[in-house]
Amino acid sequence: MPADMSKYPKDWPEIRRKILLRAGGREDDPRVGARCEKCGVLNYAVGTRNADGKFRPIVGNQFYDNFEYAESYKDAMETAEYNNEWADGEKYIVIVLTIAHLHDEDPQNVDENNLAALCQWCHNRHDVAMRRKHAAQTRQAKAIRQGQTGMPWALANNAMNGDQKSAAQNWLFN
Repeated sequence: MPADMSKYPKDWPEIRRKILLRAGGREDDPRVGARCEKCGVLNYAVGTRNADGKFRPIVGNQFYDNFEYAESYKDAMETAEYNNEWADGEKYIVIVLTIAHLHDEDPQNVDENNLAALCQWCHNRHDVAMRRKHAAQTRQAKAIRQGQTGMPWALANNAMNGDQKSAAQNWLFN
């Protein structure tokens, strides 16, 4: 899901640049050469992921054998699309680094210790708890709008202990 850039500081492009440079990006274009600060995969690399999320870069392609990554997103997408035409059940993807907030979800907290350049896989894994919380809040708001106020919403917000959760789940689903 794209970020709502209106919630970010005006100097976000410069902040993003600093984080990508820290991740190994080139001075002239910090997107090129930057690596995920969690798993180390290169930005704009083309390859596949196995079921455990391990990235396998493309092989047998002269450009990638020599350089490991594309110089631009457009070049990487063209390579992925070409290889997908010939792929036997595998889907080639392009790695795109994004800037993650590590310790809170406040877009205004741009302390360098709170930010990291992460690939899609690592960023999504990092944000899973926050996304679950937001999904629960959305479900709660929808239920309240529909007049379903007797639901144990503490369950959705993880405010119950194990016995309470079991009782609430039984109440919800039985």
